[in-house]
Amino acid sequence: MTRPRIPSASAVAVAFFRALALVASVVLFANALYEGIIWGSNGKIYALSLTVSLLAVILDSFEISALIDTTWTIPQVPLIYLICADLCVLCLAGLSIIFIFSSDWYRGGSSGASWPWTSSDDLSLGVTYFICAYRFALLVWDGTDYFMSRRRRRAGAGTPPPVSQQMSP
Repeated sequence: MTRPRIPSASAVAVAFFRALALVASVVLFANALYEGIIWGSNGKIYALSLTVSLLAVILDSFEISALIDTTWTIPQVPLIYLICADLCVLCLAGLSIIFIFSSDWYRGGSSGASWPWTSSDDLSLGVTYFICAYRFALLVWDGTDYFMSRRRRRAGAGTPPPVSQQMSP
């Protein structure tokens, strides 16, 4: 049996931030599903918000489970894949914001009209803004970690793993 590992403080911080992003993605998924069920085909575009939230949930759940696994059985996602996946979520979330804004225009409503789904749209926009800002912060974190590990590898410093993937004995 392998020796259990204890996550480092950096790994715990990354797991915490990924858990916050996971909660935001679940809220976006639930709200988009609610809007789709209640207001159906009123010219709203929900597929992109649902796709963003599901992609983010899958990404974050894999990373959290790998970070908190103490038996080394779940491998961590390589940082370059995390960076690419976070970038995809960020770009799709930006498109989702554009679609949410344009959905009222598509319905032919005036800009001052109050729709019954306005509060739900506001929640979707707020959560999607949060997801965009959070994914950008995670991109900066993972990108810095990735390039610092590459710099150490080129310098021949024994190639330690990236900071967010280090586990203390």
